[in-house]
Amino acid sequence: MVLCLDVLFHVLDEDAWAAALCNLASLVRPGGRLIVTDADLGERAVRGDGLVYRPAAAYRAALEPLGLRHRHFLPYGFRENTVGFHVFTRVRRHP
Repeated sequence: MVLCLDVLFHVLDEDAWAAALCNLASLVRPGGRLIVTDADLGERAVRGDGLVYRPAAAYRAALEPLGLRHRHFLPYGFRENTVGFHVFTRVRRHP
């Protein structure tokens, strides 16, 4: 399992964000999981000078070509917070 909690929405540059996801994905073994936190707003949203929330579709577009599938989103469940856990699983390759 690879965890990246409360980090990626602080990466403002899209290329740096994509590179970070690629690096995280490279650490996930077949059958393993990558869990990242972000909001689940349905569209990209900038909040102030230090936050960019990206939709699950952006994560899927970046990670599915690398063999990771979005399994579900689990909200933090704290008040009205829209941030939660995006869970991806690396597809097992069969011989």
